[in-house]
Amino acid sequence: LESEVVEARGALEVVLNSDETMALMGLSIRAKSGGKVDVARHEAVETILVAYRRALNGLLYQIKQAHEEVDNTQELLAMSLDSHRNSILQLNMRVSIATLALTGMAVPAGILGMNLTNGLEDIQG
Repeated sequence: LESEVVEARGALEVVLNSDETMALMGLSIRAKSGGKVDVARHEAVETILVAYRRALNGLLYQIKQAHEEVDNTQELLAMSLDSHRNSILQLNMRVSIATLALTGMAVPAGILGMNLTNGLEDIQG
């Protein structure tokens, strides 16, 4: 959309730079004068074209603002997703540490709880 507005604005600038083209656009003036073109009488056409140029400039500004808002929103969402990912990784790390701690306590109990003779069975008491 932005490129189309820029193209339209460029075409409008070309027409605004040519007095003869603007004079040829004044159809009612040409009809009244019998088809003769007075290059100096193009004020009405020029006024309309200048208004269109202002409208296109305003539209281009709005498009650029919308692009900036979209970019800012994308950056904000990316930061939010990064934050959530970091929280999930932190939770995963805590669960892994807790699992390691429980495993550290379960290994000696598993080794000593097996039916192995280690001399503790012979002790009275």
